[in-house]
Amino acid sequence: MTLKNASITTIGTIRKYYGDGNTYLGIKFIRGQSPDELKTLDIAEQTLSYSGGVELQKTAFGRWIVKAEITYAKEDIRDNRFSERITSVLTVKTIF
Repeated sequence: MTLKNASITTIGTIRKYYGDGNTYLGIKFIRGQSPDELKTLDIAEQTLSYSGGVELQKTAFGRWIVKAEITYAKEDIRDNRFSERITSVLTVKTIF
C-alpha cells in the first residue's frame, strides 16, 4: 500500500476543564487527505480538508449539560476549487 492511495486524518483537541468533568472550553483542529480518482484523466490526486473550531460545555440546572460549538471547514475539491462552511451547534442533554 502506498500513501497516495490512503486516506489520512489527523485530529487535535485541547480542553481546559473547570470544576468538574462536564464543564470545559476546548479548541480542535482536523486535517485530512484522501485520494480522489479523476475518472476521465485516469490520474489520482490528493484532496485536502481542514477544520477548526471552539467548543464550550457547561453543567446547567443540576442534571443538564449545554454545549455550544462553532466550526470552520475548508475542503479542496480540485482545479483550484474548494468549499467552505461555518457550522454552529447547540446541544442540550440530560444526565440520568
